Amino acid sequence: MLKKLLSLVVVTILAAPMLVTPARASIVAIDFEAFSDTQNINGINLGGVTLTAAGGVIEIFSNGRFAASYNSPVNAFSTPNGLGTITGTFAAPTDFVSLYAGDSGGDTDSWKLEVFDAVIGGNSLGTLLSGDYTGNPYLQLAISANGILRFEATFTGSDAGIAYDDLSFRSAAVPEPGSLALLGLGLAGLAARRRK
Repeated sequence: MLKKLLSLVVVTILAAPMLVTPARASIVAIDFEAFSDTQNINGINLGGVTLTAAGGVIEIFSNGRFAASYNSPVNAFSTPNGLGTITGTFAAPTDFVSLYAGDSGGDTDSWKLEVFDAVIGGNSLGTLLSGDYTGNPYLQLAISANGILRFEATFTGSDAGIAYDDLSFRSAAVPEPGSLALLGLGLAGLAARRRK
């Protein structure tokens, strides 16, 4: 009986990793509509991502204050002058980042989205450049790469600056044990208890 119990435990332990399946990752979309005009969101965890800027201010701009319109209905975010780099740090690795940027138009804008495999420093996993555009409508840049822990959005134009809107990223998949592995471990526990 002890041999059978040991065999069951060994088979269950060996089979468990094969039965562990990752949960489906979901897209997290932040449209910044929940924030008020002029609110500083620098350093605030927005639900899996924290945005920071060198000057310590990332400001919410309500419709009409920075630009005539935004990608989402009312709010966008930027540094106070629309220049510089905004950094997004993820709480867990992601494999997809998307961001829109623009302004009310009338000038030439450009920006860069780059993703990294570390919170500080690290290796670049990909870079996209917008090229020159008028800023209106907002332009989306999206990057897919494994192990993204940070992104940087940088205004690269020579004119007045831009605002950002509608940040999306894929939440990390969390492994879930398969039901057969749990059943097997439960049966092994019952058999061990019955043996005593």
